[in-house]
Amino acid sequence: MADGPIGEAIAHIRKAAHAAGKVAGAHGTQTGYAVQMLTEGFNFMTPTADFRALQMGMAATLSGIRDKAGGEVQGLFDERDREAALLSNLDTRLQELEAEASEGRHRLEL
Repeated sequence: MADGPIGEAIAHIRKAAHAAGKVAGAHGTQTGYAVQMLTEGFNFMTPTADFRALQMGMAATLSGIRDKAGGEVQGLFDERDREAALLSNLDTRLQELEAEASEGRHRLEL
């Protein structure tokens, strides 16, 4: 829950919105926080960020396509998965090299 200066700033925003005749909304992924904001006078809550909602929806859509796809379409997904795995491995190795460089074990120049 938001306390201290953050809580005060959130309350100020809510009061300013209401004073201007606007509705006040807040973002909260935790039930307790969402209930607190609503009981303190916020008019609505978003249960998740737009990006996360889109990400979850897109994951479900792609999963459905993948389950029903065959042949060439499935091959596109397989290739994309291989590329994603390669990029992930490269990113992991880069992080390892950066850590080693910060410990003085290697000199890393990008």
